Amino acid sequence: MKEFSLARPVSWPEPYVVTVNDTPHCGKAEARAWDRLHPRLQQRSAWIGHDSELPVIEGTLIRLNVDHLPGDLDAPPVWLWFLATGATPADVDFVWSCYLRRFDLEHTFRLFKQSLGWTRLRLRNPQSADRWTLLVIVAHTQLRLAAPLATASASPGRRPPAPARR
Repeated sequence: MKEFSLARPVSWPEPYVVTVNDTPHCGKAEARAWDRLHPRLQQRSAWIGHDSELPVIEGTLIRLNVDHLPGDLDAPPVWLWFLATGATPADVDFVWSCYLRRFDLEHTFRLFKQSLGWTRLRLRNPQSADRWTLLVIVAHTQLRLAAPLATASASPGRRPPAPARR
């Protein structure tokens, strides 16, 4: 098999799977997947102490193209690696949708750390850290649930809150 180069489309064989979906925020999403590809491993970083021949780790390479990002920004293609072979169209769609959801999680953790003081306390034992994490999550949940109940009359001089978006 000839070398697959991300930068050279002429080196790409026909994809194993192609899916096209409509997304609410990014328009059309097209995913192309190639099966049984493997990265060229080098004896550095994670493999620096590996003395024998490096293994061949096969997987599925996915190239995701969306029409636009939220806010009508241009969207360059995204390459994803899925450590499984024989991926079905449902598997490919699941992988790229999980990748897009990771942004929601990252922003949630950032909110917990910056606004709700998740990392402000210096707790010495894991049980206390677990309890603090649960308290922060409960506080955030209660704030989100109470947001629609807040009215302009509760705070004179402030604009009414924008309607909740879902």
